[in-house]
Amino acid sequence: GGDGDLLLFHRGETDSDDPSKAAVHLDADRPGLTLRTASGQRRVRLDGGGGSLWLGGQEADGDLLLFHRGATDNLDKERATIHLDGESSSIVMRDSQGNRQLSIDGSKGHLWLGGKENDGDILLFRKGEADPDDKANATIHIDGEAGDIVLRNADCAEDFELAPDCPVDAGTVVALDDEGRLRPSRAPYDRRVAGVISGAGDLRPGIVLGRRPDRSGVPLALAGRVNCRVDTSAGAIAAGDLLTTSEVPGHAMKAADPGRAFGSVIGKALRPLVTGTDLIPVLVALQ
Repeated sequence: GGDGDLLLFHRGETDSDDPSKAAVHLDADRPGLTLRTASGQRRVRLDGGGGSLWLGGQEADGDLLLFHRGATDNLDKERATIHLDGESSSIVMRDSQGNRQLSIDGSKGHLWLGGKENDGDILLFRKGEADPDDKANATIHIDGEAGDIVLRNADCAEDFELAPDCPVDAGTVVALDDEGRLRPSRAPYDRRVAGVISGAGDLRPGIVLGRRPDRSGVPLALAGRVNCRVDTSAGAIAAGDLLTTSEVPGHAMKAADPGRAFGSVIGKALRPLVTGTDLIPVLVALQ
């Protein structure tokens, strides 16, 4: 009719009826596991009801040490492959030779990766990536060996506000209204042109500046490659041609008139278009 407890006491304990004096206490009622010193100080508490684990306190730090299979001295903290240090509030990960490869310093807010024959990399992958072990598939790669930040996506963009009732799709050429908001371009050689909305086709922005939590703006490409809607109303487009706004709303065309092009150039075509309309890559360069 009672709960089942298992109590283990130190050799010199005189009161074996007091559970709080037990060196090891398995408590079926709470349920939990408690480990104490000979003086009754609780060192480890595993709470099965709340799913919590306490280590240390009361004049002792709580450490969690994990060793690899071949470790011959599992009392040496410096040989632990994973060491959660309750005293310094740090997490240290080492290789099997004891070389520190990752360290998180909770007291100072520092993170170290790599060193001692290994470079420290940070890799970020998209949600559907099937092979997250291949660095080449990372959308963002911080390379400790080369000291580079590699962004797989193409352009640098910044979020801008749209004019009311002027929805735009990625790849659309846009111009500024009187309030500095974006709307699809409507006239050829428009000096109010702001650029191209990023994210069309297979090109995505690598960096988006000024993004707000409500994501109410649209990303305007500032530099780099972006897919742009173009037409051939001013003639066939060749790779390297300068592009300006077209009379076709939201499209660019070849800047065939140098006298009108100044101040209205969007960028440079990276692929030809002989006839019609299409989406082609453009090197953004407002002029």
